[in-house]
Amino acid sequence: SEITPDFAFSLHNLPGVPFGEVRLKSGVVNCASRGMRIVLEGKTAHSSMPETGISPMLAISELMPALPALGRGSFADDDFSMVTVTHAEMGEAVFGIAPAHAEVWATLRTRRDERMADLCAAAQALAAEIAGRHRLALSSDYHEIFVASINAPDAVAHLR
Repeated sequence: SEITPDFAFSLHNLPGVPFGEVRLKSGVVNCASRGMRIVLEGKTAHSSMPETGISPMLAISELMPALPALGRGSFADDDFSMVTVTHAEMGEAVFGIAPAHAEVWATLRTRRDERMADLCAAAQALAAEIAGRHRLALSSDYHEIFVASINAPDAVAHLR
């Protein structure tokens, strides 16, 4: 026979909530979220002649604080968005080479799924503008894509 559930429930940990404690509410519980990897490519050079290369150093220095600045509002606002830089790397751990390669990883969050496309477009446009100004090639991709978790009021009422 076919299973036809009336409800489906899941649990999710929340930062700051003591182990074993349960919180329950209607509406948005967790934001839509996705990881964005931004890759910048220039041209290596000997560290004694950095002017012969194209380093991503200034670009990632601009990009890292500019990405979080795309966020707005607080979690209670429908247009809430947040960008958290989670990782950055540039070049290799050597002294003799001015780098050509850099990556910046960030987590993008929005309260509403429909706002995610706008935030992605803004982050992409920002990265493209900065990369272009510094003569760098740009590529990006997305990872760990999650839609917003929204508790249905009737399911919450059933649990209470």
